[in-house]
Amino acid sequence: MTDKYDFVLDFTSYLPADLQTMRSDATNILMAALPGELGLKLEPQKEMVEVMVVDDVEEPSET
Repeated sequence: MTDKYDFVLDFTSYLPADLQTMRSDATNILMAALPGELGLKLEPQKEMVEVMVVDDVEEPSET
């Protein structure tokens, strides 16, 4: 996939019943939901990516 896509992913049905109201492991949920909802399969791959780390944020001064 090289283009940009807009979609909605409802993964709650892939959670065990006792965890549907609790936070669960996002990786496992996505690995189950993507094929079931969108027919997509994630394949592991290593890539170089740019990362920006914001260490501190302050309100702007009035001047």
